[in-house]
Amino acid sequence: MKKSTLVLLTIITSVIIFSAFKPATDVKVVAIVNKADWCSICKNYAGRTVATFTENNTDGYFQFIVNDITSEETKRTSRPAIVKAGLEKTLDGSLAAGVLSFYHAKTKKLIAQVTVANTPEEIAATMKMVREKSAE
Repeated sequence: MKKSTLVLLTIITSVIIFSAFKPATDVKVVAIVNKADWCSICKNYAGRTVATFTENNTDGYFQFIVNDITSEETKRTSRPAIVKAGLEKTLDGSLAAGVLSFYHAKTKKLIAQVTVANTPEEIAATMKMVREKSAE
């Protein structure tokens, strides 16, 4: 169990680090996942959600940000990435864990939401639809 948690944290960290260094002009959509340590859905499906996201983002079209809402401290730690993306006002008061939200990088408008409990195929289909809508 501890080994799988470590692997999951390594995957999530790698995705976040890669996304953080993408030039802002390359990113078309910001994908924010609200997670919490107390959320059983987050724990059960985070690994496959990150894998699906990574498989469907090889071109860096999406920037992935984890918004950890576990505690006030983790919220403060997550906030700089959200502020950098210009989505702090959009996310203020958002308490739903296990939700993956897609925002247009320039307009900051919400395009779609899906839960991490959705199947990988459903998440991939949502990402495809988001690509199409954000290109309009």
